[in-house]
Amino acid sequence: IRKIVFLMDAHGKDYTGSLLHRICTTHGQKPWLVELFGALMPEQAVIPDSEGCLPLHHLILQPYSSSTKALVGAVLQINKQAGMHKIPKYDSYPCMVAIRLGWTWEGGLEELVKANPELLDVQADHGLCPTALAASMETDLTTIFELLRKAPHLCAT
Repeated sequence: IRKIVFLMDAHGKDYTGSLLHRICTTHGQKPWLVELFGALMPEQAVIPDSEGCLPLHHLILQPYSSSTKALVGAVLQINKQAGMHKIPKYDSYPCMVAIRLGWTWEGGLEELVKANPELLDVQADHGLCPTALAASMETDLTTIFELLRKAPHLCAT
């Protein structure tokens, strides 16, 4: 059960990844399922699949659902370092991609920032830190405020 499993994605293409990857790529999953497999096989949270993605990456790249925030929290509970691995498709950190995809603070961005607050200082996308990126994307004011609140030193620079 700890081995990599060979599956087919929704388009019939071969896909190699772990059970945790598969859970995170399937819509409608429950956070308790992520927690269960994470407890049994925590190493799977930071092992890339055949596309170079971690389970967290798949959650971020899927269309947002009502369970996304809880699922992201569950994966980061298994291993918060998953948030420090760049998403290959974007060559950017999960929090930056989430902002670019329109995530809000209450919608799951909070979990990403709490797990890896050091990323608030990283100037990644076009030389922008997450707060500046959120402001440039015309994100809701609550998200921008919370990002600034977590890194007030950014206002001085």
